[in-house]
Amino acid sequence: MVMKTKKRFVLWDSIIILVLFAISVYLFYLAAAWGISDYLADNAYRDYVTGPGVHWENLILSLSFGLLLAVVNAWSDTPRVRRLPVGSIIVLKSLLYLLSFAFACTCVMLVFRLFLFSPEELASIIGSTTPKFLISASLWLTMCILMINFIMEVRRKVGPGNLSALFTGYYRHPRMQDRIFLFLDLKASTTIAERLGPEKYSRFLRQCYYDLNEVVLDYRAQIYQFVGDEVVLSWKNQVRDTPLQSLRAFFDFKEKLSSRKALYEKKYGVVPLFRGGIDAGVVTATEVGDIKREIAYHGDPLNTAARLLELSKTYGDRLVISGKMKDEISNAAEFIFDYQGEIQPRGKTEKVAIYTVRNDKLGSLS
Repeated sequence: MVMKTKKRFVLWDSIIILVLFAISVYLFYLAAAWGISDYLADNAYRDYVTGPGVHWENLILSLSFGLLLAVVNAWSDTPRVRRLPVGSIIVLKSLLYLLSFAFACTCVMLVFRLFLFSPEELASIIGSTTPKFLISASLWLTMCILMINFIMEVRRKVGPGNLSALFTGYYRHPRMQDRIFLFLDLKASTTIAERLGPEKYSRFLRQCYYDLNEVVLDYRAQIYQFVGDEVVLSWKNQVRDTPLQSLRAFFDFKEKLSSRKALYEKKYGVVPLFRGGIDAGVVTATEVGDIKREIAYHGDPLNTAARLLELSKTYGDRLVISGKMKDEISNAAEFIFDYQGEIQPRGKTEKVAIYTVRNDKLGSLS
């Protein structure tokens, strides 16, 4: 299931890039009068530019280029590449995109040769290419690829779905949303930090978060915040099985860390163990900040989930959920819920029922 979700994520990225690239190609034909003026003046390209050939070129170029992008994106999404600085990723992917574009151009020429133009016509078109056109096309292509890569990396930084919301100002006015929040916290983080030292501890946390990424993709979660050794995941509570998925995400993350026990012991001498707290409810989503903007959530579910995370230490570092979350979960035969009583969070008049959650397939990890 993880691989299918990752492929879907990469495919969606490729579709976005393909659309952006197709738009950029059309913009080139509309805006690059300086580059094509020579052809229009001597009629060498008049029939081609004003006829169906230019549209066939854009279609073939975009489709073949898009397929290659899927391959490049799949490769660049590996942990080894994602660990590179953002600038290095942009440059590396841009170079690979240029190579892919050269291959796509070869595909265009092949289709032209087989279906659209005679050898003489194709030779005339290629032979009449001027340095002015090559310069304008190369500059436009380079800028488009760099800009597309920049947009895609910014999209990753703010999270899928948030970039368009920030551009359009969707959250400039507060919006009410029903959401689920999972707070994750590293057990014995202070002890581990003292043992490893600042630099190695930072690498340790990064490794944990890279392992978390696959779980996030698999369960379509949104990473709301990284706060030191704490991570907050969130879901829109619009589908019936979303509460159940949030529980599965927690235990699958623990299982993934357990499966990589040998790696963590070899590199860091310690295996990470995360505890969690989950609550659900209506929150306010709004855009905050000016110099640095982000989408923030405010409401009782976040405060309650944070309190449940603190309580997880009392209950053997397990997952602790609210009674409201328990009531929203159906068909949860894989989980065991243990009622632990009620608490009254600070500032609230109503008490909150709490449950610890176990998953027998993980044995002692749960």
